[in-house]
Amino acid sequence: MQYYVNRRDDAIRTLEERDVTRLLKNFLEKKNWEILSVHYPGSQAGVFIVLNEKPRRTIVPDIIAMKGNTILIVECKLKFSKQDVKKLNEVFKDSNNLTKISKKWGIKRSIEISFQKALAFHNKRNFDIKKLSDFIVFIINFDKVVTYYGDKINEQVRKLFDII
Repeated sequence: MQYYVNRRDDAIRTLEERDVTRLLKNFLEKKNWEILSVHYPGSQAGVFIVLNEKPRRTIVPDIIAMKGNTILIVECKLKFSKQDVKKLNEVFKDSNNLTKISKKWGIKRSIEISFQKALAFHNKRNFDIKKLSDFIVFIINFDKVVTYYGDKINEQVRKLFDII
């Protein structure tokens, strides 16, 4: 845990990546999302997704959550990362990767499931929602979570975060 001291010697705590993941998990639970998987930095937990490509690679999303027929797949960091955009785009480019996620929780193919990719981070510098048209972005602070929606995020998905 990092602490910075101001001129009056009061300890001011800054966020770490683990905090971003925990605070987003808590936010989603308050919005009635079922948390299917959480992978904190450095932990061995989480759901591994083996990508259908050569050579085989695995990806472990930080949070996988479900509400209604929507599964949210989130990467959490302290600041915006193009690598996380690339990683989620790789998962979503092959529908077989998403089918594997459904199967892990016994979700039947007869149920129409939509998948949504999302990023969460603390520092919103270098982030442009216009370039992330099919992403939801969560900006995490200690006392609040601000949600941004890319242009391609439909109203039905947006409402999943408005309802408490």
